Amino acid sequence: MTSQPIPGRSGIVAGHCGAFYDGIADLIDPERLTNYARNQCQLEALGIYSVLAWGRQAKRAQNAVETLLIECPPAATPYGQVRAAIGAGTLRLCVEATRIGDYAKRRRALEKLVAMDVRTAGVDELSSAVGLKSARLIVLHSRPNQAVAALDRHVLAYLRGRGHDVPEQDTPRSPKRYAHLERLFLAECEQQGRDPAELDLATWLDRRRA
Repeated sequence: MTSQPIPGRSGIVAGHCGAFYDGIADLIDPERLTNYARNQCQLEALGIYSVLAWGRQAKRAQNAVETLLIECPPAATPYGQVRAAIGAGTLRLCVEATRIGDYAKRRRALEKLVAMDVRTAGVDELSSAVGLKSARLIVLHSRPNQAVAALDRHVLAYLRGRGHDVPEQDTPRSPKRYAHLERLFLAECEQQGRDPAELDLATWLDRRRA
């Protein structure tokens, strides 16, 4: 199937991934983030979401993914659309259309991210584009059996609630500190017999609904 012009907010062209998606939730749904059977479009949408979610609520980031894909030129996949915007020199304008802020930082991250194979890139490679937390979010929720932790404020608060010394309110930038806190989270998973992806998503859902 060849790509077609994006018709508007009611559907996003998915190119070879198959006709139109019925809304952005078919590409990325924060409440059902763990999915080990994503097609290429859904996987690339997760990567883009990981960038647009920095410091923003999940629903706002989800809407920003949709806006970005509407603003970028048509292509077979989301990364293809971003690459097309890079080629046209319009990526900054497309990111600004999301109204999500930190435009230069997000643009630079997207430029690096779409040069990678999101299906196979390792955590270290992804981290060079999107940072320690977002790299882990991508692999944690798209690949099974990943012993990593996406240390957002919800997970940090969870660790504090479990009695750990975690004064940070936001994701630590130091790789050494991040690794220490990641080990605490993984130890909790092992102690409770829970998969890291399951506990990560449950922590976010529980704290969001509290």
